[in-house]
Amino acid sequence: MGDDRGVPLGGLTSELLPLIPDEVLRAEAPLPEPYQLRPPSAEHLRRRGVRTARVLSRRLGGTALSRALGRPVRSEELAPQVRRAFADLGATYVKLGQLVASAPSVFGADVSNEFRSLLDDGKAVPFNLVCDQVERSTGKHMREAFRSFDPDPIGKASMAVVHRGELADGTTVAVKVLRPGIERKVAADFAMLRRVLPLIASRVGDGRGDAMGPMVQGLRAQLCEELDLRNEARIMDHFNELLTHVDLPSIAIPHTYPELSNRRVLVMEHLDGVAIDDLSAIEAYGIDPTPMVTDIVKAFFLTAMRFGIFHGDVHAGNLLLLTDGRIGVLDWGIVGRLSEENREHFRDIIKAALGDEQAWGRVTDRITDQIGPLIKYRLGATDDQLAPIIRSVLEPMFTKPFSEVKLSTLLLGPEELAGVPEGPDSGTATAKPISKGIARGGQAPVIDNFEHDMMLLAKQLLYFERYGQMYLRDLSLMNDRSFFEALTEITPRAAD
Repeated sequence: MGDDRGVPLGGLTSELLPLIPDEVLRAEAPLPEPYQLRPPSAEHLRRRGVRTARVLSRRLGGTALSRALGRPVRSEELAPQVRRAFADLGATYVKLGQLVASAPSVFGADVSNEFRSLLDDGKAVPFNLVCDQVERSTGKHMREAFRSFDPDPIGKASMAVVHRGELADGTTVAVKVLRPGIERKVAADFAMLRRVLPLIASRVGDGRGDAMGPMVQGLRAQLCEELDLRNEARIMDHFNELLTHVDLPSIAIPHTYPELSNRRVLVMEHLDGVAIDDLSAIEAYGIDPTPMVTDIVKAFFLTAMRFGIFHGDVHAGNLLLLTDGRIGVLDWGIVGRLSEENREHFRDIIKAALGDEQAWGRVTDRITDQIGPLIKYRLGATDDQLAPIIRSVLEPMFTKPFSEVKLSTLLLGPEELAGVPEGPDSGTATAKPISKGIARGGQAPVIDNFEHDMMLLAKQLLYFERYGQMYLRDLSLMNDRSFFEALTEITPRAAD
């Protein structure tokens, strides 16, 4: 690969990494304490089951009729119907659909793109119920705990709502409150999913639906973490502690008020700003967001590669350009935790892109083992083409500008591989032409090694790809090559 050092833009540079204290490098993020879901009551399960059955019947009834009449239904045709059903059912199903959106390597680009339109939103919670939860948390009447409390929410997610308040000393805070009864709804949803998934898998066909079982298992663990807001508070406190050791003045994470919070209520610092993709509002600020976006991307790679943890929901609503010129990172309810094996794989990808041939061997071997059969099935490739194909896709991603690459392809969706260039100019002289006439008969290979942490990582890369195309179009991911070189060299010391 050519040298693409460029000029470092953000405050996070290669010179800074070795200065991080050893105790910070050793520090482990606090482990979550998941909420233990209780089995739903028979009556609650019945009501939720009736609701689920009605929605699925309305949204998927036509597909069932087509199947009964012998007409094959392609997964790309079914995807809009399933997406609408998930939106109608809310909460658990919306979260599941968002994971489908981040898994093009499993479900295909068309299906995943369809699910990207799913929004994690909901209705406002009656204000008296919000007040009841907040008073239980603070142990005080609303007028004692807050000088003012806005009854209109500033955030309405599927799991919780957020209101703006003002403490007695005048400090503006954001108050996150779990939706009433959300625990029972989630418990009933997972009980229902055990019955619904075989139906969806049979409709999707060609092996893709089989991945939903492992996806649901990982999603269940994720939502159980979100149902205890103390997990979110602890991880925010952890990252704020890291910021005291790393000079990143462009990044802000809300501070928490543990004395006012509990499992169902989280009181935190309110950060005032506009969404990172609101171009007109950002232009009115008169601030160049490019250095800050660069820092956010670097910080993400730092925490994912170095500590094995990362913010698990970096959509634009959770990245705000603040009035003081910083970027605020909100909503730490979802935090990705890479297994040691996946963290090493992620590091190997960066090492390979930096020119480490041994790392390239490990990367292509692992990806071949994971989705090699699926690549061969969809592209008509042979065994000896797999490694050159994988490298042809990954390598340019780190040298070409954001305007020309798809960062999400780090997780390798076979549809993206269909566009691999052929011939000696492609950068892989050993690559051979791929068959364009693929026989699609028979059953596709089943993805039986689905990993929730890597799919959650893919979801974030989809977001960063968008931000890079908005603000870093003329820069490559390796623009500050020395930073990534230093990052791959700094690893935790072995325990004494």
